[in-house]
Amino acid sequence: MTNTNEITNGMGNVALDVVGNQPLAAKNKKKTPGTAVQIVTNMRPVTITKNTPMYKYDVKVMFVYSKADGTELVKERSKSIFKGPEHERDKGLCSLVYKRAVRQCPELQKGGPFYYDRQASLYSLSLLKKDPLTLNLVGNDLSKKSNFLRVEFTVTKVADSFQSTSNAIKQSVNIHPNLADKTILEALNLMVSGKALEDPNVLTMGNCVHYLYNDDHIKMDRVRVLTGEKNSAVGTCKSVKTLEGRDKDPSLYLTTELKATLFHPDGYTVLDVLKTYPKFNATRQANDAWSVTVRNSLLGLSCYVTYGPNGNIGVERPMIKIRGFGLSARNQTFEWNGTPTTVLNYYRQKYNINLQFPDLMTVVARGREGKDQNIPVELLELCPGQPVRTEQMIGNEQSDLIKLAAAAPHNRNRITEQVVQSVGLGNDREGYVKVGAPEVVTGYVLPKPTISYGGKTVNWNEPGKRDKTKPLEMWQGLTNDLCYDHQIVYHPVSYPAPLYVAGMYSHRGAEVLAQRSAVYKEGEFDFKATNEQLGVFEKKLFATRFNA
Repeated sequence: MTNTNEITNGMGNVALDVVGNQPLAAKNKKKTPGTAVQIVTNMRPVTITKNTPMYKYDVKVMFVYSKADGTELVKERSKSIFKGPEHERDKGLCSLVYKRAVRQCPELQKGGPFYYDRQASLYSLSLLKKDPLTLNLVGNDLSKKSNFLRVEFTVTKVADSFQSTSNAIKQSVNIHPNLADKTILEALNLMVSGKALEDPNVLTMGNCVHYLYNDDHIKMDRVRVLTGEKNSAVGTCKSVKTLEGRDKDPSLYLTTELKATLFHPDGYTVLDVLKTYPKFNATRQANDAWSVTVRNSLLGLSCYVTYGPNGNIGVERPMIKIRGFGLSARNQTFEWNGTPTTVLNYYRQKYNINLQFPDLMTVVARGREGKDQNIPVELLELCPGQPVRTEQMIGNEQSDLIKLAAAAPHNRNRITEQVVQSVGLGNDREGYVKVGAPEVVTGYVLPKPTISYGGKTVNWNEPGKRDKTKPLEMWQGLTNDLCYDHQIVYHPVSYPAPLYVAGMYSHRGAEVLAQRSAVYKEGEFDFKATNEQLGVFEKKLFATRFNA
């Protein structure tokens, strides 16, 4: 009998194969109703040197350690299986190894230029003479662990089917998605981020989102939350895409979008964070009301362990993830070497640490063999670069962040341009890739719609219906106000703001409010009365998030 997993996997493969090989739907014919306007987009044309080969190489970064029995333990960092801070740590170590390899290997100094993604891919505009290229690297600048032996660094050319050239732009698009060759786009996405990846003032999440550590020169609002010492950071996400272009000739474009994110503090101990919350005291327990709120804001955070033999070796320190809070170090007991003991006595006897807050709740984390372990909050340090996830937000943090990100179009364009320049997206150092100014395209402001009912007649007996069709100036005004001041959020990457203002805003007003009677006095909306008529009593309409 066929295994159930085999059937499931087979069906999945068939479905994906069918989807990828089906031709895309034909484009709709362009229509030009309304008034033509010029729109500055978030798309920048990309030009690259013609007739230039792009060689792709596979990179392996293997850290080798000695074990107590004399054998070797090998950890590959170049194909990180982790997420979050652990993944970023692996990328940082790979980057460190690559830079050392460049200094040590003449072939990596003369060839290129090279573009390394800090994991398993290296792109070069010249062919390496030696394939594979293997180096053994040593030194405590690569690892400060006492049992560290060496790093095995290997560069191997991948199969010819994965190689590309600068002339392969047309091959990157296909009416059948499975047949599109994305190699050139992968390479260019890495190339345009080259400066950002090397800038110490830029925090890169993944390979496409870049945040500024110091963004004081950007003129925009900020969000700072004193409880938890959370601060907003501004950045941009980017993507190199193949679009139709002006002459219906496949052309490369760099698209960018503004990002505003709240971050946890770097380098704080969990104790430091707890102290920022009002009514903190040294005897807080995991089951009191104060701790429940605080726990939600810290749950899932990654922390470095600051004690033990590896507690002071930088990014290679042991890392744990907060799963919750437990009893205090004085009250929490467990079995150690066959004898019951408390967390307080364990740290005093094994590590010679006298805890300053023995009566404060401890952090619960996953220990050996999947069992829970309790760690004092004063011995855990938050890993850097951790964004505040939605489930970690408390109070008005989410709404404040939404307002910050949903800037008015003219401000959004200005801020995005400043951020793109600050993080260094665009032209590479060698001049192979050149990025132009934002593209200006023609858009059309749609005519204002009118409200009519079935058969273009009015049902006089239905409460709330209008006695005649009416242009939507009032509804457009309300929805515009909701958008810019009260959190209707939208994504202007594909649909420039003027089109949204004229079209989607009015449509939203018609759809949500057309059959109701918003109170409109002296050119302004009475939101309280509007809330009542819309049946929104528990919370204000303008405190509710709508996705347009």
